[in-house]
Amino acid sequence: MTLEIENQAAGELLRRLVGELGLEFKSSEDQAAALQKTVSLTMSSGSRLEAIESICRQIEMTPVYLQKTVKLRPGARNAAQMPGQLAELTFKGYSPVAMKFISGAGLRLLPGPPPGRVETHGHVTGCHAPNGQPR
Repeated sequence: MTLEIENQAAGELLRRLVGELGLEFKSSEDQAAALQKTVSLTMSSGSRLEAIESICRQIEMTPVYLQKTVKLRPGARNAAQMPGQLAELTFKGYSPVAMKFISGAGLRLLPGPPPGRVETHGHVTGCHAPNGQPR
């Protein structure tokens, strides 16, 4: 994905990018000021997830991916929390929604434990882009 954004409201951009992933963006009234901040971003290649992460860092928020929604929590995620610049995703088992989200983002899961043995609230740590590079 190629993006060139200059001085646009973070909230509008996040709603658009999250919507393009087939997810719903939810925010609270206390986040309104952060979402009105303007951001700039230039990407010649990358994913929507990377764009969302970059926008959120600029407004000092962290995206939280829950089922079919994306919410924000205060505080920017630091680089040590993002292996390969992939957002930390939390799922309960292998749901069709989670799998659609992962494949729609251009990622794939590496083989892991069978669905009955996945810990709830575990982190997806085996995501790689189709070219095999970690995301």
